[in-house]
Amino acid sequence: MRFINGCITLNRVCNLRCKWCYAKNTGYQSQDTMPLNTATYLVDLFKDLNFKHIKLIGGEPTLYANLFDLIHYINYKQINTGFLTNGIMLSDKRYTSELINQGIKHISISLKGCNPQTFKDTTCIDAYDKVISGIENCISLNASVVVFIVLSNENINELLNCVKSLCHIGVSKFRFTFVYNFDTTPGYKGYIEKTQPRKLIETFKSIYEELDYITNHKIGIFPTYPACFWGENFIQMLHLKNQLVRGCTLKDQTDLIFDCHGNLIPCSAMYQIKFGKLFKDFTTSEELVNYCNSNSISSIYNEHYVIPCEKCNDCSVSSICDCCSCQWTNYSFEQLMLT
Repeated sequence: MRFINGCITLNRVCNLRCKWCYAKNTGYQSQDTMPLNTATYLVDLFKDLNFKHIKLIGGEPTLYANLFDLIHYINYKQINTGFLTNGIMLSDKRYTSELINQGIKHISISLKGCNPQTFKDTTCIDAYDKVISGIENCISLNASVVVFIVLSNENINELLNCVKSLCHIGVSKFRFTFVYNFDTTPGYKGYIEKTQPRKLIETFKSIYEELDYITNHKIGIFPTYPACFWGENFIQMLHLKNQLVRGCTLKDQTDLIFDCHGNLIPCSAMYQIKFGKLFKDFTTSEELVNYCNSNSISSIYNEHYVIPCEKCNDCSVSSICDCCSCQWTNYSFEQLMLT
């Protein structure tokens, strides 16, 4: 078992409705919420496994009623914790201060647009200014903050101005990823035509140098697409500059992910795939280790981590290529490369 981090899905409710949300088919139901005693039990398991970090995800973690209690418990267990949030609740400075007082170590804020209009177009909610206020609160309270921006052709032309303004208020760490409208609906088509990934990546490459400069080189890039789609030289450069972020839990198998009902899932975007349940298939940390080390579980990861092309095995940058396997649900590698 190679897992080193625990990941707990607290809920599925969210106060945004992002049009490309990978979890939109969950319906954002309030009943899809993890009981506090289940969450603390998982913390105990992670402690027994000597995990050093726990990630809290949603839905939207700040809408979890027991968030303060859970963070306090994780801190009591002397495990570092962080969460990914859309940042709206952090506009309340007292709320943000209490989060930090309870022991939150890392706050990742996902900014869904590069200005008020692109934010609203993506999320259907007019809350850009609240998120910026939340970022400012975190910085003023000396929290460790990383701003994530999901890039699309709708917002990338505003990226440089957005990043400049964020740097001005004190943001010093950025992560960039690229929109993926994950959809497993049978017969779903049209992703490439709607998203135009080639145009998106070429635009990003054209502004990369200035982006790198204004952020003082403190950026991380989740490539989403294969190295050959980006160009191997560009991917190699990012790697040498320590700006290429590995994020595929299927490939690396570093994050042990539980959904809000205590089911093991291989990837947060692949929440439909459940391959083990707490208190049914395992209860103790020893049972969990034995379960995860079984051949049947290894085969699940191998089955869903898709190498898109036979030539990948001989590629000079295959070791640092970290494309998202989810995309192959909607189109083939060949279709992508022909764009």
